[in-house]
Amino acid sequence: MAEPGDEVRVTSGEYTDPFRTVRSGEQGAPITITGPADAVQRRIGIVNHSHIHIKGITFNGLRNPDSPDDPSSYETVLVHCTPPENRETYLENIVCAPAGVGNSRRPLMLFERTKNLEIGPLEVIGMAGAEFILNEESQSQAGEVIYIGQPTTTVERDSYPWETLDQTRNVHVHHIDNSAGHPHSELVNTKLGTRNILIEYCTNGGGTQNNGSHPSAAVRFESHNATLRWSDLRNGEGYGVEVVGQRDWLRDRDDPVMDPDQAGTGHSIYTNRIVDFGEKAIQFTAPVADQRILCGNKITGEADGSSTTTCPTDVPSGSGIGHASGE
Repeated sequence: MAEPGDEVRVTSGEYTDPFRTVRSGEQGAPITITGPADAVQRRIGIVNHSHIHIKGITFNGLRNPDSPDDPSSYETVLVHCTPPENRETYLENIVCAPAGVGNSRRPLMLFERTKNLEIGPLEVIGMAGAEFILNEESQSQAGEVIYIGQPTTTVERDSYPWETLDQTRNVHVHHIDNSAGHPHSELVNTKLGTRNILIEYCTNGGGTQNNGSHPSAAVRFESHNATLRWSDLRNGEGYGVEVVGQRDWLRDRDDPVMDPDQAGTGHSIYTNRIVDFGEKAIQFTAPVADQRILCGNKITGEADGSSTTTCPTDVPSGSGIGHASGE
């Protein structure tokens, strides 16, 4: 029933059916879904339309609390933002700021083919990736808190509903609080083709892990022109931050959509705390020389590039590190 400009107020309680948007809001008149933190959504929320804002409610995907060691007790994904299949248009003006999100079989939140997207503030209240965390024999490595875009392996499949690489862009991720260190694979993963992504004032107190041969990373940039700043990343099995370039994949395509030389370039990583990781604090498989800003980070262990040098005076200084700063 909600029309542009309307606010859907969810009352306290538990909601055990999925929900899906049925129409868009308008610029300056979004459809807002809001409620208190004790309004708990147990199943997936699917956003198929533009100008949708989700605020205040809690997504907890542990559908069967009596069997927390069984991966099938968890919802696969808790928030999925994606346009209807085979539509080449991108969703616009999406805000995802629930009070809390946690306990999924795979990623907590998945965003595809969206521009002008805001994620946060929010608290991580449970694990992501229960499928591999609770089952050592699982072949899945999907367990991101925030997953932006689509992997190249998916784009290559006949079942992929679009003809072009996902170019989700103009994304602001901020004030993500996983200070409790709930297990997951990555806090934020940005896939090839995504761009203009700002991640700031986030806390990840630990828990990055996976069951694959390649190390996990608290933040993995496969995008271009992305920024990580003023965030506190700690205690993971893999890298603190990894920047990946996939130029060969683009060069092998007849229509690469974007300049292959853009892949893995233009990133800024400054004034973060990145400590106590099993691998490097900052790892580049894309050329360090192709990045924008790398300075001012407080790290332990090894890091590629001059990540701890004093930042130039024109680099913003922020107002602290972590989710409790910068409000």
